[in-house]
Amino acid sequence: MPRLPYVAVPKREAERARRALARESLLVRDVRVRREGDRVLFPVEDAEEAARVLEREEVPFELGEGEFESVSGPRSVEEVLRERLGVSCSVPYDVVGDVAVVQIPEELEGYEEEVGRAIMEVHKRVRAVFERGPVRGVFRVRELRRIAGEGPPVTEHREHGCRFRVDLSRCYFNPRLATERRLLADEVVEEGARVLDMFAGVGPITVILKRFVPGVRVVACELNPVAYRYLLENLRLNRVSARAFLGDAGEVVRLLGRFDYVIMNAPKFAHRFLRAAARVVRPGGRVVYYRIAGSVEEAFEEVRERLGGGVELESWREVKPYSPEESLFRLVVRVP
Repeated sequence: MPRLPYVAVPKREAERARRALARESLLVRDVRVRREGDRVLFPVEDAEEAARVLEREEVPFELGEGEFESVSGPRSVEEVLRERLGVSCSVPYDVVGDVAVVQIPEELEGYEEEVGRAIMEVHKRVRAVFERGPVRGVFRVRELRRIAGEGPPVTEHREHGCRFRVDLSRCYFNPRLATERRLLADEVVEEGARVLDMFAGVGPITVILKRFVPGVRVVACELNPVAYRYLLENLRLNRVSARAFLGDAGEVVRLLGRFDYVIMNAPKFAHRFLRAAARVVRPGGRVVYYRIAGSVEEAFEEVRERLGGGVELESWREVKPYSPEESLFRLVVRVP
């Protein structure tokens, strides 16, 4: 029996907890929920995120770890492919709404359709699977090729109770940053702050901040006209308001006044906009800088070279590994 993290809730709250956890895709599939006395134990993918969801829903809970009974059906895509093709390897993929995007490993080249079918078998809600190619152009858009299922890569993704519509073939969107986006709202941005979302995309950071930081005022900037259209749609969809601008961030920011925070979530090229960001941060304000680097020291040195020695590294977080040698870091830099 697999050993998994769980959240335990009172029996009277079980259905409300189940719905909240399912809405955020946090429930572990293919294992049975356990009942212990007057408690129900839900196995979860991410205990920290599950705790945030239940706190928001005001459901009492306890965290733990224990064994859960497997139910019939495939446990993983890798298991399905090992049984059918005799190939054992990791298959990296993301599920965004009802669409999956997969990177085909070398061992499975030529079996793309079988990989797509395996993903759809494990994830019943997925209607189409796309093989992902390289990111191209200034808009950071991936080339996609459908290998299973039907329909275009246009979908609606749910995260922390928010809804995001996106065309994955024409807009950049990373579902793996869901926890980081919520941490920005919970731990970084203060109530009532004025925030510039410098590279807003379809609006996940803007919407999350508006939903979870009381009194926050957000200005969003996006260069990709398709992503900008989805940004406006997602603001309406989530019933939040923010000023949104279509254009190059380096030019647009000159018109926007001063901010308490400038969020620079473009790890591959944000360094080119550091001086523009510093010009619109109020004295004592913060630049929230995302960068792929070998260490946080390396990323902060890049900031200091561009902004001068007076800047202060207030806090930092390793968001996720990027390669064996590098990670994605978030730096909160105080500007004098």
